[in-house]
Amino acid sequence: HRPISDDQAPRPAVEGPVPQPPSHLPAGAKAYWHRIAAGLHADGLLAERYEMALAIHCWDVSLWIDAVEVLKSQSDNSTRGLTIITEKGNEIQNPVLGTANKAAEAVLKTADLFAMTPDSAQRIRAVPLNEGQDDPASAYC
Repeated sequence: HRPISDDQAPRPAVEGPVPQPPSHLPAGAKAYWHRIAAGLHADGLLAERYEMALAIHCWDVSLWIDAVEVLKSQSDNSTRGLTIITEKGNEIQNPVLGTANKAAEAVLKTADLFAMTPDSAQRIRAVPLNEGQDDPASAYC
């Protein structure tokens, strides 16, 4: 864990409209983008340069949801879709479970980038600019 610094400079709000999701994202990922983008933008965590990271996060969330839905559809009372029987009669882990697990891991990694986990949220202080307030970062542009 990184220590929380008392003198950590707060992030100013990002100006301009909330970015739209990239056209190549699947529908589920776009829906998730629309659900979270405005809040991230208002907190100063979604600027144009971060769109690719958010697109990957949304795609991973969509992939995880799709994998969970497939597992649910393959579920029976005894295995809950977690295992399958091979052509030779062996019971093995359902490959979709591996996909779901990898997607969940990726979701948590990218969620950390946008302060969407309890630990990462404590490390980032985002404050919106008050109307008429100058952006302190503009001195570096």
